[in-house]
Amino acid sequence: IAISSIYFILMVTFGSWAMYKPISLMGHHSRDGWITWGLVIVTSTATLYFSVYQIYLMGVNEVSLSQRVTSLSSLAGLGVFLAVNSIAPTLFNIVAVYQLIAVANALWLMRLAFTIRNGFLKEGHGAKFKKHLFRLVWDSAWKNGVTTVISNIIRHASRIIGAHIVSPVA
Repeated sequence: IAISSIYFILMVTFGSWAMYKPISLMGHHSRDGWITWGLVIVTSTATLYFSVYQIYLMGVNEVSLSQRVTSLSSLAGLGVFLAVNSIAPTLFNIVAVYQLIAVANALWLMRLAFTIRNGFLKEGHGAKFKKHLFRLVWDSAWKNGVTTVISNIIRHASRIIGAHIVSPVA
């Protein structure tokens, strides 16, 4: 929760500050830009928070399962994107598709994390600290955790830079 909270605060403050110019260039559509940016902040924070379950899956050597779920989510997202893009291609709708697919993927991985290994994760759920669970996933978890945080920062930083370079379509 702590990392997700820090990420949320950084996105609200520095991310919004960085998005001010590109969104203000949208003119009378700037309200839509801020609503869309708010959606990005909320959903990316949720995705970061739920990424702990993907890290758990990787830590218990369920990498292929995690990758299959992510691939299927991406494929479903592409189909939904194509449908939305042909029916109602607004900035909000297109961003919402991508963000909601990311959250759906994270929730699907969470569900799987609780069901594999005969519900092993359920045993540790709600407890302060389970040393055997920690030892089981630590080797993979710290690497994946750092990679996830860095990946989110790079992804959003590149989008913010791109928003400053490309003028918005009104």
